[in-house]
Amino acid sequence: GNYFNLTGSAEVDYANTVVIDVATQLPAEHFFYKKGDLVYLQPVRALNFNTRYVVGVRGMKDEDGETLPSAPLEQHLVDQALVGEDTVETLVGAGWDIEEIQLCWDFHTASEDTVLGSTLAIKERVDEELWG
Repeated sequence: GNYFNLTGSAEVDYANTVVIDVATQLPAEHFFYKKGDLVYLQPVRALNFNTRYVVGVRGMKDEDGETLPSAPLEQHLVDQALVGEDTVETLVGAGWDIEEIQLCWDFHTASEDTVLGSTLAIKERVDEELWG
């Protein structure tokens, strides 16, 4: 089934995932689920604004229930554009063995002003027009 535990990791019968806030080293609770041939990773709550996160996937299995092989991350570390060394270090710091990481990446969320700035500006203008 699709569930998450108190550490924020999602554990399903075909994979184990984690989403980590790099600044705090705290996991973000999320769901990881499969629909058809696609897998989805979705946070339980909105992620923090202007924050870098690292995502890790391990234990992913094929349709026969066999664990898929892990890619040798050492070759990816040569090209920092693919997987930054600190991305892997974040997962290892969270207790993951480098040999079991099948996928990993990082991303940075937008700032609050980028996401909400124009909406809040419109709201302020409407409030000023209506309520003076």
